[in-house]
Amino acid sequence: FWAEFIQIIERQFITAVTREDMRKYVNHLFKERKLSPVTVNIRLSAIRAIFNRLEKEMVIENNPVTGVRKLRVDEQKIYTLTDNQIKRLFAV
Repeated sequence: FWAEFIQIIERQFITAVTREDMRKYVNHLFKERKLSPVTVNIRLSAIRAIFNRLEKEMVIENNPVTGVRKLRVDEQKIYTLTDNQIKRLFAV
């Protein structure tokens, strides 16, 4: 993910990465590469972990991922069996 991230945001130094760069990356993955919101969120989480570590180790002062939200993912409704369906299933 990292190499692609650097290529998309076009920054030479990690300290120059901004919140707008993060949004540019998310938009690129979602709109241009047409990745699902779940996939985009997984990649964003990986990048977030890197920046959180860099901030913790004091390599960077401002974390560009702070305030960047994950994409909304519509949860699919889970259908369950009725009591009658369960009885019929075990009756076989």
